[in-house]
Amino acid sequence: MRGVLTTIAILIAAAAVGLGITVALHHRTTARIVAPPATTTTTAPPVEIVPGAGQTFVTGTITSLHADNALGPALTPPFTITIPVRGAGSADLTGVSVNGQQVEIYWYGGQPLPISGTGQLVIGGGGLTVNGAGITWLLDGAARTVTPGHFFLGSPVALGASGLATPEQTASFDAGVQATLLTTGNAQIHLKPASLEVTGPGSVALAGSLQVQTSSGTRAAHTVTFGPGSYDIKLTPVASGDTISSTLQGPITVS
Repeated sequence: MRGVLTTIAILIAAAAVGLGITVALHHRTTARIVAPPATTTTTAPPVEIVPGAGQTFVTGTITSLHADNALGPALTPPFTITIPVRGAGSADLTGVSVNGQQVEIYWYGGQPLPISGTGQLVIGGGGLTVNGAGITWLLDGAARTVTPGHFFLGSPVALGASGLATPEQTASFDAGVQATLLTTGNAQIHLKPASLEVTGPGSVALAGSLQVQTSSGTRAAHTVTFGPGSYDIKLTPVASGDTISSTLQGPITVS
């Protein structure tokens, strides 16, 4: 009898152990965390833009730029018109009024002409020089558009109406929709260094540390002479000059 009981006890213990193992295995199986599938990230290679036939990319840093027929942003006052030889140039403003009366304003170039106001001066294609000292726009040539606004001239001028001219130490005027400025004597406006984008057809001369890229390859250069042709030039002032990013379409000489 004791043997039978012992055998039954062993079977019960074995069954209990087996049940525990089964439960443990069950819990281990349900608690298993399945890791998400691995993902990979691919980056498309950058698209390289190559100059077309007759096209040149010029980048780098310039120490000087000279361009003709440059189209840039309208100039917002305050700025000052000067001429290299005092008294050897002039400026003529038409399409303007003083106290509601239509007048013509004449500046004799005897001293710099400071201009302030709410309108703008549209160069509309002029000579341009850029170097470490800043930006210089050359005004002579075609009459420049003056956009509507109220302006103040800070130097002596003459105001004319009906053939009469009256000298004034300073003058305020209103520009109408047909107001223009016509200058002589290599009149110019000098501005501090600033970011600038100009376009044209015309000619351009560059000097500096440059990279010149054509459809046949890239080379370093110290000077680039371009034109006539179309151009798009972006400049950003830096300590050593101005960085340049440009597209030139036309004949080019590199050295």
